[in-house]
Amino acid sequence: MGKRWVKERKRDGYYRMAKAKGYRSRAAYKLIQINKKFELISEGDVVIDLGAAPGGWSQVAVELTGNRGNVLAVDRKRMSPIEGIRLVRSDITEEETIDLVTSEIGGKADVVISDMAPRLSGNRH
Repeated sequence: MGKRWVKERKRDGYYRMAKAKGYRSRAAYKLIQINKKFELISEGDVVIDLGAAPGGWSQVAVELTGNRGNVLAVDRKRMSPIEGIRLVRSDITEEETIDLVTSEIGGKADVVISDMAPRLSGNRH
């Protein structure tokens, strides 16, 4: 990451709001805006967050689902624990992970969210 990128990020309004609110990423505000418009996540929902690291979307999901909700975060990357969220460190493209996630939530999810993207750094094609 270059110095210019770091400087620009610190001037970004969503970055500053995320830091002030304690969200792990500015992407938390993407999910807040999506949910405001489409009402995807409700109190009491079972939510699976695929590609959850660093955890901004998971933090928002646990707020939206409330005490009756259930949020499961899945990622290959290590992620620091978040209160109210169960973490699975595994690759969702593997059959064993799908089975584990299904058993962890006890059936079906109400909502599946994902902010995953492939690693494309250095590959312009």
